[in-house]
Amino acid sequence: MRAIADTSTLIFLARLGRLGILKRFRPLTTTEAVVREVQAGSVRHDQTVRLITEYLATAKVRIRKVNPPSDWLPNLGAGEQSILFVGRKERTSLLLVDEERARQIARAMGLQVRSALVLLVEECRACRLSRTEFETALDGLLAANYYVHPRVVEAARRLLPPS
Repeated sequence: MRAIADTSTLIFLARLGRLGILKRFRPLTTTEAVVREVQAGSVRHDQTVRLITEYLATAKVRIRKVNPPSDWLPNLGAGEQSILFVGRKERTSLLLVDEERARQIARAMGLQVRSALVLLVEECRACRLSRTEFETALDGLLAANYYVHPRVVEAARRLLPPS
């Protein structure tokens, strides 16, 4: 399945040591704007930036250069704008994005979306992640200021296979 990754999903998965989850997406695409946003965090999160940079190079991730019109979706960051622009153009891609506003816009465009949390649930349901590993990853997301409503967390847990 083809997918386009946004900055936040890459950062959260890197902090959890779970970038390998993305290997199931072929091809995996991101944009130059996303790479710039990742690199902008290098002063505060050198380890995360290094992990993402290495992953992008070794996993053969396609990095697209796109130039959405400057007034296109002005309430979103450059990374979100660029992945939505590519997703809209390709129409067959899944967007990996965590910002709620970007997910809403993507759905309105008829695009599929997955957040980092949903990717973790899918990995657990496919038996590529144990329930204990899922809970550890969820704790890591929450510790990294990943906002998710408690009802969504409980709904995600109900989707998991029994321990």
